[in-house]
Parts: sequence; structure tokens; C-alpha cells
Amino acid sequence: MAKSYVLGLQAHVWRASVTKLFLVRHAHNVHSREQPDHEWPLSPTGEAQAHRLAHLLRELRIDVVVSSECRRTRASVEPFSIANGAPIFLESDLRGRLLSSDWITDWDAVLDDLHGDPEYCLPGGESANSSRIRFEGALHRIAKRWSGARVAVATHGIVIAHLMRHQNRVLPAAYYRKIQCPHVFELTWGEAARWEAEYTLDGAPGVFAEAVSLGNL
Repeated sequence: MAKSYVLGLQAHVWRASVTKLFLVRHAHNVHSREQPDHEWPLSPTGEAQAHRLAHLLRELRIDVVVSSECRRTRASVEPFSIANGAPIFLESDLRGRLLSSDWITDWDAVLDDLHGDPEYCLPGGESANSSRIRFEGALHRIAKRWSGARVAVATHGIVIAHLMRHQNRVLPAAYYRKIQCPHVFELTWGEAARWEAEYTLDGAPGVFAEAVSLGNL
């Protein structure tokens, strides 16, 4: 594996027991108006990505796998789970942000507003702050249950982005557009979260720096 990049955006004093959370944005999925969001499957591209992601999670020495209940997050970590005999624990509060009760036809038209104002919400949807608070609570519970472990947390890019913005004030422009499918962010979880590194399948530039690549795996 290529050398990782230490982000060092915040300085904290950590407890002796170090818990590592690896936030995994799911692989590429199919969008379907005919299915509820939580039932969207991986695309053929996403299925291939999930198998490559399994190599990365093995290299990262993952001990525990936790996922949102959504089909695409579970499917993203399933190859690793099967190959390594690691059960997938489900946590409903890892789900993505409920954007609207209506179908959104033009994502680009609303994306900047969804990320720009933490209290902004579309009709029937959650705000960035409410979804981030729910998501952060789930991470606290996971870190407490598996203290000292290396935990893969299969979740959604939008809630990762909201947590990132809340905890790191220095971010590149349109950082949320740089989160790939899939994308892994390594956090040390102690008194607060420290964002340590990020990983992509192809080593393409990530949110903070050049991401770690899987090479030819």
C-alpha cells in the first residue's frame, strides 16, 4: 500500500485505548424511482468495487464491520465480511440524510444548498445538523462498544461530509463533491475525532490530499 497522508487538522489528547473508525462510503449504486432509497442495489461497477474494497479493508486490519441498514452499504462490505468471517452489525442511525419526501430530479441544483447551510432542508427532509447529530451519536455508540478496535463503518457520503464540516473548519471548496464511491476515511476516535487519512480505489485526489491507492489489487 502507498504511504498514507496524515491530515493533522486538529490536535487532541487521546486516551490510552485507541479506537479507529474507518468511515466507508458505499460503492456505486443504482438510483431508482421505483424503489425506496434504502433498497437501491449496487450497480455492476459497484459490485466490482466492493470486491476491491475488501482488499483494502483487509490491508487496514479491520476487526469489526458495522453498516447502515441500507442495501448498498451492506453490499459494499459483504465481500470482506464473507472472505474474513466477519459478521456485519447493523446500526440504523448510520443511514444517510433524508433529503426530501419528493423525488429530486436535479441533484446539482440543490447540492450546494444542502451542504452550504447546516439548517437548510427541503420539504419533508432533514437538515445537515439533525442528520449529523444522529450519525455522530451512532459513531459514539460504536466506539464505546468496540473500544480499542479497528472498525469499518459502512455508511453514506452525505453524513460523512456533514461530520467533516462540523469538525474541520479548513476544507477545500466543494469538498463534498470530492467524496468518491467508495471512499474510506480513517479517524482516531477519542475525546474527539481526528481525521487521519483517506483511501480510494485508484489513488485519485481525495478531499484533503492525494488519497492512498490500492494499486493493482
